[in-house]
Amino acid sequence: MILQSETRDAPLGVPRSTAMGRDAIGVVRLVPTCAAGQTAPSRGIVDQAPATCAPEARLVFSLAAGAAPSDSSLTDGSPFDWTRALRIAWDEGATHALRDHVRGLPTGVVPRDVERQLACLALEREMRMRMLQQRTAESVAALATAGIDAALLKGAALAMTVYGSFAARPMKDVDILVAPRVADEAKRLLLGVGWAPDPELPGDDVYATHHHLAPLIDRLGSRSRLEIHRELLPSGHPFHLAISDLWDDRHAVRVGGERAFVLDPNQHALHITIHFAWSHAMTSGGWNAFRDLHAMSRAGMIDWQRLVGLARAARAGTCCYWTLALAQSMSGLAVPAGVLESLAPPISTAIRMRLERHFVQVLLREDAALSSVRLARSLWATAIQPERQGHRRARPWLASPGLTAVRLQRGPLPSAERNDSLPGRVAACAGYLARLLWS
Repeated sequence: MILQSETRDAPLGVPRSTAMGRDAIGVVRLVPTCAAGQTAPSRGIVDQAPATCAPEARLVFSLAAGAAPSDSSLTDGSPFDWTRALRIAWDEGATHALRDHVRGLPTGVVPRDVERQLACLALEREMRMRMLQQRTAESVAALATAGIDAALLKGAALAMTVYGSFAARPMKDVDILVAPRVADEAKRLLLGVGWAPDPELPGDDVYATHHHLAPLIDRLGSRSRLEIHRELLPSGHPFHLAISDLWDDRHAVRVGGERAFVLDPNQHALHITIHFAWSHAMTSGGWNAFRDLHAMSRAGMIDWQRLVGLARAARAGTCCYWTLALAQSMSGLAVPAGVLESLAPPISTAIRMRLERHFVQVLLREDAALSSVRLARSLWATAIQPERQGHRRARPWLASPGLTAVRLQRGPLPSAERNDSLPGRVAACAGYLARLLWS
C-alpha cells in the first residue's frame, strides 16, 4: 500500500472524497423546529455514532482520548481491516498513536506487514518532528534577536505546553503569530535561517486577504512548512476575536532557550473549535482537534464555563457546540453537563442527531455519495446557524477568494469517481438525504 504524504483540499464544506465540479442541485434546507433560544440535550447519536461506525475508524478516533480502548473485537476474530485502519491513521496524523496501541496487542493480531509499515511511518514522522522542533527553536531565536515577539499557535503551542515535545504532538506545519506590522520583516528573517518559498504554492499576492503569508518550506531537512500568521482567521471572518486582546492574555513559554508566547488556554480551546467547525467546515482535522481538547482537559487547562462565555461573546457558540459534541461522540471527550445544552443551536434534537450523523460520516469518509457542494454547504449552514449567530453573509468558503480560486483550479476528481449527469446528482442527493433522515 502506498500512502501519499499530502492530500488536495476539497472545497470548504464538502467531504474530501467528493467531486469538486459545479453542482446544479438547489439548496436544501432542514427547517429548524425549535424556537430561538430553545435547547434540548443532544444525545441519541452521541451514544449511537461509535457503534455504527466501521471498527477501524472507531479504533483510530478512540485513540484521540489518549488511552487505549478495550475492544474485544480486535482479539476475538471479528473482521478488522488493518490496512484501512492504517490509512485512516495516516490521514488523521495518528500513526504514532496507532503504533503505540498496536504494541500492546497480542502477537499475531496485527499482520506483520502492517506492523512494519506502521512502525516505519511512525518513526519517520517522529524524526521529522524532532527536526521541526529544532528548526522552530532556531526560528524563534532569529525573531527574538530582532526584537519580534512570536506566539506559537495550534499544535506547536500545545507541543510546548501540554505534550512536552513535537514528537508527541505531530503536525504537518508550524504556525507562528506575529504582529501584522512586522510580518514581512519576520519572513525576511526566516528566509535567512533556512526557510524558503514553497514552489508548489502560490506567492504572497494570492494570500493578500488570508490570515497568514504564503507558507515557507524547510530546506534544511524536515520537509515541513512554516506559516507566518498576522491574524488568527482570514479577513472577513464573522467572529469577535481582537488580536490585541489575544496578545494581552498570552502566556510566555521557553522554546529552545528563547522566550515565545502561546494563547491563553481557553482562547486556544476556542480557536480549536472555530478552526475545526468553521475554517475546516467539519470535514477534516477532527482527530487532532479532539485529541488536543482531551489533552487540555486532562491538564486542567479548560475552564468550561469561561469557554462557553468566550464562545458566545465571539459569536462562535455553535462552532464550539459542534466541535465538543463530535469530540464527545467520536472520541469520548468528557464535556460537563450543561455545556453542550448552553451552546446548542436552536434546532430540534432530532435534526441535531441527523446532522451529527452526517458529520461523523464525513469525517470518517463513510459515505462517498454526497457529491453535491450545495447540499454539503446547506447541511453545514443548518448546523452552524450563521444568521442566528450574527455572521450575516460570512462563510468559510467565501474567505480568501484568491486562494480559494487557485485551489479550485486543481480540478475535479477523475470522471470515474463522479456522476456528472443532473439526474444522477439528484438521485445521489435524494438517496443521501433519505439515509440521513430515515435510517
